[in-house]
Amino acid sequence: MKYEKALWRPITTNHRKGRTRGAATVQAFVCHSQEGYGSLFTLFNNPARRASTHFWIAKTGQVEQYVDTADTAWGNGERNRSGGPDARIPWAAAAYAAAAVNDVTVSCELEGRAGEPMTPEQKTAALLLLRWVHERHGLGQPVRHLTVVEHNQLSATACPSSRWPIDELLAPSAEIPVPPGSEVAAALAFWYPGLPADSALARFINQTILNDINQFAPSLLADRGPGGEVAA
Repeated sequence: MKYEKALWRPITTNHRKGRTRGAATVQAFVCHSQEGYGSLFTLFNNPARRASTHFWIAKTGQVEQYVDTADTAWGNGERNRSGGPDARIPWAAAAYAAAAVNDVTVSCELEGRAGEPMTPEQKTAALLLLRWVHERHGLGQPVRHLTVVEHNQLSATACPSSRWPIDELLAPSAEIPVPPGSEVAAALAFWYPGLPADSALARFINQTILNDINQFAPSLLADRGPGGEVAA
């Protein structure tokens, strides 16, 4: 699947069509850290590298997608972690034994180096991407150590160097942040004066959905009251 908010930059090597090993069903989203700067397209498109991830998130919040999530990226290594995968991940032992860790995961790199926190723009992009992957692959609610894991829980590496604030991103109260001073924030403040940015964004999204339904499928609203409730 292709993420509509990402820049589609398909690589021609270093991945496998489909998900052909083990259960061949996506089980989790794996967090990585680039340990560097700039797009990873050229690196991942080099056949000598033999590595890739599905996504990369720039410090600006731009997302690039290199591999369709229906296919297998080569981001997590296979059977190289002493003692096996983190025992808190219930699906990992079987995937590890079958050398199928890559086949059951969607992976994402984060621009930057160890010690550098996510930028606000990266947090926004990561939250949206996490939700999209979980929705499109039927993973349900994101849960740490189940559907959201770190690379070091599967392979012998320090990656992602504690750079993903996973608990913060998965908190029940987590809202999609709107960077203060951005053009988006300014537009929301104009149309919804007095509302916090996250509430204004939620209202904008809801109204956009209702407008689309009214334009393209008005029959869906025919039996609804003035507040959108279904008539008895």
